Amino acid sequence: MSETCSVWNLNVLAYSSGFTLWRYDGAAVGHNLTQLGAPGYFAECKDMLAVGDHIHIGATDGGALAYVVCVLPGVVVQFMGMAFVPPAHSVGDAT
Repeated sequence: MSETCSVWNLNVLAYSSGFTLWRYDGAAVGHNLTQLGAPGYFAECKDMLAVGDHIHIGATDGGALAYVVCVLPGVVVQFMGMAFVPPAHSVGDAT
């Protein structure tokens, strides 16, 4: 399993005046918040992202809102807020 993002799971939610709000489904590729927050995780998407963009992230263990801090030489994101799924449940579990 790759430890980097899949550009196919990064989607635009809104765009205005050079700012983009993204949605990234890390759970679809089996990644958790620790993996998604690692420096360079979003390197494959560096041509799509800009400093100041926000990314709504879904992960296997919860979700986060991330801020794109830099894109060159590598993409760095900083989590602004996170919500963890209790261990008794999994993402997509209706109970």
